Amino acid sequence: MMLNLIFCPACKTPIGQVVINPFDNASEELKELQHLAELQATIDGLNEKLNELFVQIESIIDSCLKYFKSENNLVKCKNLLETLDKKTWWCSLFSEMDQGNTYWGDIEKQVRELEGEDQRIDNFLKERDKRRVLLLEYRKIEQKITALKTRRQQKNEEINKSKKALAEFDKENKTLIEQAQTEVAVVANNKLIAESYSQFVKLLQKYASELPARLVEDLEDKVVDLYNSFNRLDPECEKLASVKLPLQQHERLKISFIPEPDKMFDALHVLSEGHIRCVGLAVLAAKNIKENCPILIFDDPVNAIDDDHRGAIRETLFVDDYFKHKQIILAVHGEDFFNRAQQLIGKAAAEAAETYIFSPLSDQRHIQVNSPKRPKNYVLASRALLDDGEYKDCLMSSRRALEYLTDKAWIHYGKHSHKSDPLISVSRRSPFLPWDLRSLCENLCKKTSASKAEIPGKNEIVESFQMLLGINGQSPTWSCLNKGTHHNAEDMPEFELQDVQNVVLAIEKLDAVLVG
Repeated sequence: MMLNLIFCPACKTPIGQVVINPFDNASEELKELQHLAELQATIDGLNEKLNELFVQIESIIDSCLKYFKSENNLVKCKNLLETLDKKTWWCSLFSEMDQGNTYWGDIEKQVRELEGEDQRIDNFLKERDKRRVLLLEYRKIEQKITALKTRRQQKNEEINKSKKALAEFDKENKTLIEQAQTEVAVVANNKLIAESYSQFVKLLQKYASELPARLVEDLEDKVVDLYNSFNRLDPECEKLASVKLPLQQHERLKISFIPEPDKMFDALHVLSEGHIRCVGLAVLAAKNIKENCPILIFDDPVNAIDDDHRGAIRETLFVDDYFKHKQIILAVHGEDFFNRAQQLIGKAAAEAAETYIFSPLSDQRHIQVNSPKRPKNYVLASRALLDDGEYKDCLMSSRRALEYLTDKAWIHYGKHSHKSDPLISVSRRSPFLPWDLRSLCENLCKKTSASKAEIPGKNEIVESFQMLLGINGQSPTWSCLNKGTHHNAEDMPEFELQDVQNVVLAIEKLDAVLVG
């Protein structure tokens, strides 16, 4: 539809000739009508809300009348609603009645009372719910109590049955019970013994584990000293600088030598069997010294020690100071070792020693012990034979003593002589024959007498040799000494007691100075 904007659609007047533009005027009027429509809509909405409020108020009044029935002023208010219009009725709610009250005030008062009652009801319901929960818990607990009572009753019945059974058992086994009670002390004692034994075993095990270290504690330096003493004739490079003894199973014995003291070797790899035996003997001897034992027992040195070390070991035992104040008990199968030991200790010690001979078994199957018929020490034997009047055997023992003592005198001279003193020189008839004894005695007598040094026992040594040799080398004593030693085919003059006594006295004087 097309609008003609040149003429007014209502009066057909040209638009250019009118005072007010009809289109603009229509637009303004439409706007005013729109505002009126909005106001009308607002009024309608308010009326609707007002009606709802009236309905709510009426409902509130009905609720009040329902709960407050006696002498309630709101009955009149309810009746007015039926006769008056709503506006008038609303205004009547605020009109004062007798005693200055209003219907609205009664409504507020009764509503507050209803709200308070509702609150009390809510609180009651909540409390009821709580109590209901507690009641359920109490019922569960009651059920558990009932179950426990039942179980307790059952257990009591079982206990009573058990007590009855025990009483019957005690009655039937009274004798056995009494016997068992008597064994309580035995069992307790056995338990104590078992516990003590267990502790004792632990102590033994601990002691066994610590024993190797305790046995060799602080022994190593003494072992080195004793080993080197046993091997005093070895070169210096073969002597030990240190020993490390094994402390546990499978450990090795470690040693080092003087040229390289910090270089350790396995002793089993570098030492001979004889030297290893010397190490073992040194360990035992060092232990004896450390524990300050008053006795040293040495069993069968002939089989325990090789030939090369027997002499040095004899000197360590009987000459050095290691065992000077100990009693030595020596059991030996070899007569030569024993005889040499007797000479080494000297006349005084040999005289104080006790000697026993265990003879080989004969038809009698028991040990046979004998005492030697004469001393094994040559000097003591000489004196004993002299006292018995056996002059030839006395001179034989004297010559053996002199052969031993000349070696001692030679060593004594070499140790104490002056560096400018001449050396001892001895002639031999053959490389395989021993020294000529007379020549050796003459050398020792002459050079000891002429020595520039203060040799200990010098005068006694010279006097002893002069007594044997004579002042000018001519002495019946020496001749007597030779005749008593060797066998002669022809008859000879009997030995003079004085000559034999001189030999024995000279030998005893030498022994006292050189051996002690």
